[in-house]
Amino acid sequence: ELCGIAVERNPNALASVPIELITYDLCELAVRDEGSALGFVPEGVMTIELCEIAVRESGEYLQYVPDYFRTKELCELAVKDWAYALESVPEELRTKELCELAITQEGCGQSLEFVPEELKTKELCELAVTNDFTGNALKYVPDDYRSFELCDVSVKNEDYGCLHSFDSMPEEYQAELAEKYDVKLPEKAKDR
Repeated sequence: ELCGIAVERNPNALASVPIELITYDLCELAVRDEGSALGFVPEGVMTIELCEIAVRESGEYLQYVPDYFRTKELCELAVKDWAYALESVPEELRTKELCELAITQEGCGQSLEFVPEELKTKELCELAVTNDFTGNALKYVPDDYRSFELCDVSVKNEDYGCLHSFDSMPEEYQAELAEKYDVKLPEKAKDR
């Protein structure tokens, strides 16, 4: 009963409950209130239902789901909610469709980092860079696809003037794009 009160007040207190006192109901109470508490559920108590509760709260909690419960459906649910959950999706479940779902979410183009190399087509890379506002997606684009046009899109889309695009683009495009957008090249890009 004391454990229940503690977990009710702070779901992550589940981590401090002695294993012999942990029940399914106690875990459900914790996970329903805070999905990240799934990370403290012992293997013998873990169920697909608890995993679904956590992932429905936030796709980010897919990282706490044991591999044997990471189904295609649960992974899709997680990625629909949070594009970067793609990192926790088993390689064999990272399909072209699931990867597209991740990188086409607003501002989530840099989830291209978690796309298997064999799925990185020119079109998928263009989608990622177009949908990235940090300039970081460009660094996950295979060299063969880093065209002047794609680098231009990356620089144009960057918010906050971070200029991360310049760190990942071929040197031969840097001066022209810096001039086009009237920016001073970062020192790192100049020293290449």
